[in-house]
Amino acid sequence: MGMKDERCATLGSMDAETTDYAAVLAFVRQAERRDCLLAEPGGSALDAGLADAYAEYRRTGRWRRAYRVFAAGWTELEGVLILTPAATADADLQAGIAATNERVLRELLLAFPRGQVGHLSYAAAWMLPTLAELLDGDALPGQTAYRGIKRGSGRIEPAATAAPSARNQRSSDAAAVDWSARAPAVPRPRRQRRDPAVASFRELLTIKGRSERQCLSIEEPLLVRRALADGLPVLGLLYTEELLTQPEGPALLEQAEGEHVTHQRVSKGIMGTVTATRPLPWVVAAVHVDVRDAAQLHCSSRAVLLIADCVANPANLGMILRTADAAGVEAVVLLGADSASPFHKHCVRAARGAMGRLPLYTCADPPGFFHRLKRAGFALVGTTVEASADLYSLTLRPPVALVVGNESTGIRPAILAACTDRVRIPMAPGQSSLNVGVAAGVLLYELVRTRLAADG
Repeated sequence: MGMKDERCATLGSMDAETTDYAAVLAFVRQAERRDCLLAEPGGSALDAGLADAYAEYRRTGRWRRAYRVFAAGWTELEGVLILTPAATADADLQAGIAATNERVLRELLLAFPRGQVGHLSYAAAWMLPTLAELLDGDALPGQTAYRGIKRGSGRIEPAATAAPSARNQRSSDAAAVDWSARAPAVPRPRRQRRDPAVASFRELLTIKGRSERQCLSIEEPLLVRRALADGLPVLGLLYTEELLTQPEGPALLEQAEGEHVTHQRVSKGIMGTVTATRPLPWVVAAVHVDVRDAAQLHCSSRAVLLIADCVANPANLGMILRTADAAGVEAVVLLGADSASPFHKHCVRAARGAMGRLPLYTCADPPGFFHRLKRAGFALVGTTVEASADLYSLTLRPPVALVVGNESTGIRPAILAACTDRVRIPMAPGQSSLNVGVAAGVLLYELVRTRLAADG
C-alpha cells in the first residue's frame, strides 16, 4: 500500500506502520537538512541503514525484519519512526525519529512499544521535553541522546553516563510510587486504604492534585481502552468487581496486561475514596500529561494553532480539544488565569481522548508569545461579533493561529487588539453568538476545507 493510500486509510492514527520505504527514505534525507531529525549519534547511520535495507527490498521484495517503520501526518507525510534492535546492552531498541512538529513527534513516541527500553537520539532541543514527558528516563550527556521506557510500563536503572533528567522533578511526581508493580495472577480486592497505588490515586481526587502531579484521572471504560490503544503513558488502573461483569471488562484487563500496565482490583469502598463521581465508576486510570508553557512550543511552517482565551467551562474546553484534535491542530494554547483546567474531569470526558494526544500549553506571557508568532509569519485570527469581515471573506492559510474567547465576554480586548485579523461567523437573524466549542469547530473546519482543497 502506498503512502498516500495509507494516510487516507489511517487518518489520525498514531501507529500507522508503513511499507512505503521510498517515501520514508526521502523524508529522512530531507529531514536531515532541517532541524527535525533525531539522527543516530555520529552522523547518518540511520539514513545509510535504511537506504541499504530499501535497496535490498527492491531486489528481493522482502523487508528486513530488523526494521519497523511508522509514519505520521495527515495531508502529507510529517514524521517517521524507525525502530531497530539496540546495539548496546542497556537498551532494547534504537529509535530514529524525524518529525516536523511536536504533534507528530508526540504521535510517533506514543507508538513506541511499552515495556521496551529505547535509546533515542535528538538533534533539536525542542524535542527533549516531549521525550521526557512520555518516556521515563534520562538525557545522556555528550550524545544528544535520551534513554527511557514508556511511563507506566516498567522501570530502568539509570545509565552510568546519565545526566539529570530533563523533566521537572517534583516531590509528588507519580513516578515516586511503583505504579508498575504487577497485579496478582488471581485478582483480589484491595481493602487497605494505605495501599501505595490507592494512595497515589487518592492524590488525584482534586483538580489541584491532578494539576500538581500532571496526571489525568480517566473514569470511563471506553476512554480507558482508548488511552491504552493510543499508547498514552497510563500509570495504572484500579477497578471494581463490576467491571468483570461487563462485556468489555475482561478485554480491557487483557489489554492492560498486554501493555504492561498495572491493574488492581479494589472494593467499592476504596473506589469511593479515589473518585468523587457517583455512581461509582467501574475503572479509573491515571495518565501522565505535561502541560508546559507556550515559550517551549515548536511549530512547523505549516502550523495551525488554536488559542483559547479564558474559556471558563471545562466541558466547553473539552469539546474544543476534541475538535482541535480531529482537525489536525498542532497544539492548543490556553490563555488567562481564569481558564478552565484541562485536568477537570468534565474536560477530560468531553475531550474524548484528545487529552494526552494533543500538545497542550498555557501561556504566562501572551504579548511575547503573539510577537513570536507574528515574527514567524503567523496570521492571528480572532473571532468577534463586532468584526466587519465575515469568516468566508478571509482566505485561511497556514501558518495560522485561530483565537476563540470566553463564553460570555469573548476575547479580551488586549488579546483581540494583538490579532492580525478579526472575523465574525455569519448567522441568521435571531442569534448573535455561538457556543465557543461550536465556533471553534466552524473556524477549524473552514481551515480544513481550504487545506484539503489546496492539497488536492
